[in-house]
Amino acid sequence: MRKLLYIVLFLSVGKHLQATNYNCHTEAGQLQSLIEEQHRTITNLTVSGTIDVRDFAFINDSLFHLTGINLADCTIDAFESRDIYLGNQTRFDANCIPANTFFGFQELTTVRLPQNTKKIGKGAFAGCTKLKNIDWGNNLQEIAGFA
Repeated sequence: MRKLLYIVLFLSVGKHLQATNYNCHTEAGQLQSLIEEQHRTITNLTVSGTIDVRDFAFINDSLFHLTGINLADCTIDAFESRDIYLGNQTRFDANCIPANTFFGFQELTTVRLPQNTKKIGKGAFAGCTKLKNIDWGNNLQEIAGFA
């Protein structure tokens, strides 16, 4: 039993030692290709360029250890697809944070959204119990329910 406790403790500490900051410039839909498997322990992510729902879906599916995300130098492109992203959506407007994007990110404390963000979708930050700071710029017009 004692060995098992040490193994769990070692794995837990090792996970935190691998935590990293990651900065990148991307084009819409390309974030996943920039962040390889070994970068899945990213805790602070800074992205510039253009992003769309495919990038938000990748963040939602893969980067659950984020404590901070900076998208201030991004532009959010519109995207329409036959595929379903982040729940039950197929059409996404430009300059909008999709619904459920950061749902349940329990370690997230700081968010800087793109400066031209107009809307934060339903439940975008639901369950983010440690979230203390959100910078959404000067163009925000709507915050949907449960966000």
